[in-house]
Amino acid sequence: PITASIESTKRVNTSNISNSNDRYITTEVEFDEISKNIGFIVPLSWTHSNYVTSLQFTPTFSAIETKNYTSNLVGYPYKNLNFNSAHANLTFSNTRMRAVQNLNAKWSQNVTIDYFKSLDNTVSSEKISAILNLSAVGLSKNHGLDFSFRYKKELMVNDYLYVDNFIHARGYKPLNSDKETVYSANYSFPICYPDFGFGGIVYLKRIHANLFYDSGMAERFETKFKQNSTGAEMIFTLSPLNLGANLGIGIRESFLLN
Repeated sequence: PITASIESTKRVNTSNISNSNDRYITTEVEFDEISKNIGFIVPLSWTHSNYVTSLQFTPTFSAIETKNYTSNLVGYPYKNLNFNSAHANLTFSNTRMRAVQNLNAKWSQNVTIDYFKSLDNTVSSEKISAILNLSAVGLSKNHGLDFSFRYKKELMVNDYLYVDNFIHARGYKPLNSDKETVYSANYSFPICYPDFGFGGIVYLKRIHANLFYDSGMAERFETKFKQNSTGAEMIFTLSPLNLGANLGIGIRESFLLN
């Protein structure tokens, strides 16, 4: 299938720059962006035994225009951009079917790779990111054990920075880095299944907990910043208006190790 869209957004880029005293100043740059996109999707999927396997390739070409820049830094240099960009996405998943009470799909794998690049020599812009998710069995039938690896590389000196959808180490504020890697481990288990509703407005299906550990490393100008954390989450699985769709709402407590 062919995809096409026009997006108009107001974006904010936050970065840290050093002044003459070698101290970092946080600067925010706000601007308007219009993106005209066209692409297509090549989906492949097949079922075997208890697994559903899929492979999807999605190339997208965009005409991007930015304007109306404002900044909290007086004299910040900026220029309106008008350039063409390409985005290639490759996603592979091998997912085992699971029962409703299972918290994860055991022995499943998922890989996502994204590559962005400007097609105009006058505008520097390039980004690559990758995500690998692996799941295994826990100590009990409905427990879940998950591992993930996340990577991104995008030079902060580029003329244009793509939207940052990267999942950083939990508990830390995102750093402006040229490269970042995060390793994560999660162990989830159910606490209880209340199975009751509130006046037909919302239905509470399950309460479960998740214990996590994140190990992150951000790099900028040859300097490395460690971001390691551990903690716990409690998630309430709800069904709004008893429609059957699940909505997770949770709380998190993170302990920063660096």
